Parts: sequence; structure tokens; C-alpha cells
Amino acid sequence: MQAEKKTGKNKGFTFIELVFVLALLVILIGITAPHYVRYLEKAQMSADAFNLSDLATAVKVATVDEEFDVTEGTYIFTLEREGLLIDAYRGNTYLRMRTDQTEGLARGLQNFFGSEWIMDGITSNTQVRLKCKKWLDEAKSTEKVQLVCVVSGHKVAATYKPEKLAEYMATAKAGSVNKK
Repeated sequence: MQAEKKTGKNKGFTFIELVFVLALLVILIGITAPHYVRYLEKAQMSADAFNLSDLATAVKVATVDEEFDVTEGTYIFTLEREGLLIDAYRGNTYLRMRTDQTEGLARGLQNFFGSEWIMDGITSNTQVRLKCKKWLDEAKSTEKVQLVCVVSGHKVAATYKPEKLAEYMATAKAGSVNKK
């Protein structure tokens, strides 16, 4: 009976036990938080690279497929926080994305991605947006995350800007080739 009385009186935790548990939680969070942040940054960088790689593939598919009739020229896809901006040029002549000269590319992108692409010369798809700011050098305020596609005949030359992104894309492609 006496053993029951002691356990009955001793309900709950002491202040020292609670402080000890909280200290352990703080230590665990301190250890895992930096790893989580690095993991999150890598995931964001991969998402940006994947989006731009998909865009390059979509342009290549639309260029080869005669159904879309993509106009020869330079297409610059700028990835921003608000969405994706597209500029198109034939030589030095700027083509508004809403004109019939770029209608083939618009239909090709819609066919490839299966989502709405508003080609108004300002924005094209707000679902595809910049996830990681690490690509940009804060000292260079004019630097942008871009995919530049030069369409000539049925060939597309794709380059990535800035240099960090181009290097990342090259290593990602090399890594995927080595895994095969």
C-alpha cells in the first residue's frame, strides 16, 4: 500500500527533467537545421535546373515537330520569382510573344507541359518560377537566370546563364551519363 501512495503523489515531471529534455531538443535542432537548409537549397537548385532543362527539351521538340512551325530566331527564357518571361528575336528584331510569329512555340510549350501558357509578351507561365536565389551574384544586379535557345532550321542550340547555372547543368548531364 505504501508503494502506491508514493507513486500517487509523484505525478508529472520535475523542473530539472523538463529543462534536460528541452536542452536535448535544442541540441538536436541545432545539429539538424543546417543539414535541412542545405538539403532545401539543393532541392530548389535542382527544381530550377529541371524546369530550364524541360523548357530546352520543349523548344527542341516543338522545333522538330512540323505541326508547331517554330519561327527561326533567338528565344530567351528568363526565370524570375513571379514566373517565366520569354523574349523572342529574329536577328535584332524583337518579336512579341503574342504575335503569330511565335504562335508555334506557344502551342508547342502548351502541348509539352500540358498547362496554360499566356503569351502576352510579359509573362508566360506563373507556375514555372525561380526557386533558388543562389544562382545570382548579389554584386551583379543585372544578372538573370536564363535559358537562351537559338533556333536555326530544325536545330536548337541551348545555353544557360549565369555561369553557375551553366556549370551545374554540365555536371548534372555528366553525372546522368556516368550513371547509365
